[in-house]
Amino acid sequence: MEIMETFENLVKSAMKRRGINQRELADAIGVTPAQVSRVLKGERGTTDVVLKKLSTFLGIPLKNIFEALGKLPPETDDVSDKVHQLTDLAKNVDEPTVDLAIAMLEAALKQKQTGANASLKPAK
Repeated sequence: MEIMETFENLVKSAMKRRGINQRELADAIGVTPAQVSRVLKGERGTTDVVLKKLSTFLGIPLKNIFEALGKLPPETDDVSDKVHQLTDLAKNVDEPTVDLAIAMLEAALKQKQTGANASLKPAK
């Protein structure tokens, strides 16, 4: 499979999971639908900024996007990428689910800080 086909499949698969079309993707990442189409078909390169926006909006790790393009990713802060991904995911779930995720992260942080076996169950 060609590199651009791999990239196109990666992005289209993520779009399908989110239930969006190219116009909605373009609006979300601040480009035109025509630009999205050209990028997906490999007719035109794209900037790292746009790739990062794709990554964040579609919940695809930036590393995976660059691998699909056969490129080395720019130096990134993996934690920052994951925070963006969590933020994006949180927009698509209900409040109790977000609360549960926060409680789990807080428990994991507490466990790391204390070295204790903190429970990952949310407080009631």
